[in-house]
Amino acid sequence: MRRDEGRLDPPEIPADDRGFLLGDGLFETVRVYRGVPFRLGAHLERLAAGAAWLGIPLPSELEWRVRRFLRDGPPEAALRVTVSRGRASGLAGDDADEPRVALRLLPAEGSNAPLTAALEGRVHEDALSAGVKGLGYLERILALRRARERGADEALIRNTRGELVEGSVSNLVAVDSDGSLVAPGQKEGALPGITRRVVLDEAGRLGMAIHHRGLRPGEVRGVRELFLTSSIRELAAVIQVEGHRVGSGAPGSVYLQLRDAFRRVVEREVAAESRGGTGPPEGRRAGEKRDTL
Repeated sequence: MRRDEGRLDPPEIPADDRGFLLGDGLFETVRVYRGVPFRLGAHLERLAAGAAWLGIPLPSELEWRVRRFLRDGPPEAALRVTVSRGRASGLAGDDADEPRVALRLLPAEGSNAPLTAALEGRVHEDALSAGVKGLGYLERILALRRARERGADEALIRNTRGELVEGSVSNLVAVDSDGSLVAPGQKEGALPGITRRVVLDEAGRLGMAIHHRGLRPGEVRGVRELFLTSSIRELAAVIQVEGHRVGSGAPGSVYLQLRDAFRRVVEREVAAESRGGTGPPEGRRAGEKRDTL
């Protein structure tokens, strides 16, 4: 197996690949800590669920291939797993030859520094592709570019009902005035995030009430805290939206509590896997698309 400086496998993608031509595929980004891919099982389950929905068969040896690829990689990294339907002549892809899987290692350069945000972009919560981490990110790219043109760090994306549901590549969580969490989920158009799942599990263990719904733009001024979750960023506080301060204008106590709780989970699970232990229960079975969280 050839690698490009250990970072890309395979080193080339054909120009007529449907992932390149049409965005006909999906992907996962997995954070690697000390050589251990965090919650790899959950990422591969989500990948399998999306692939089943799209009708793309995954190779049975995918996890083995991922772990072999990581063996000689850097201890701290971000692993990108990209799956394409392959080559086909028609739009529907009924005559696709075979799926193509590409693995790439990137530097773990995510930052959890406080962010400012602007409202840009839309997702359709009832689209056929809702909940699938597909390759077509043009709406999110444009949303982020426009937000940055307006002087913000990040875009907060709305659904067709006008509710705020996520960041450009992250899930959204708010701390309401009563201290409960508001966490838009897949029913609202958000992707079912792996980091989000860990954070909400920890919030539940800490006794925090959680409401799975979208956040109306007018509610933003009244929330105590707002933060984003993603595999690369982990947790990042949003301290300003559309020029208006969120809460105190600094990362809040709930954010700090959940950030520390998330890092304890990472430390515990990475240490367990490094010792050859088993990982956490992965939850949803492969092939299931919907996630109510």
